[in-house]
Amino acid sequence: MSPDKPYVLTGNVVADLIKGSARKEVDLRFLPGIELHRDIDAFTDGHPAVTRFKAALHDRFHKYAPVVSDIYMDHF
Repeated sequence: MSPDKPYVLTGNVVADLIKGSARKEVDLRFLPGIELHRDIDAFTDGHPAVTRFKAALHDRFHKYAPVVSDIYMDHF
């Protein structure tokens, strides 16, 4: 889903690590990748299939089910 541009790809990878005011410190070239990652997360988090996936993970991962789901969706 991401264009084959190094700064966008890097922004995608680090997006979950950049929180709050730290975003002001990020090289502007990474922002499109960070924003794309967050847009994709927002879409998938609200999707009914992902909601069911998180529910299926809940028995094993409890409160971490959404985190496990996010990591899975990001990397597989």
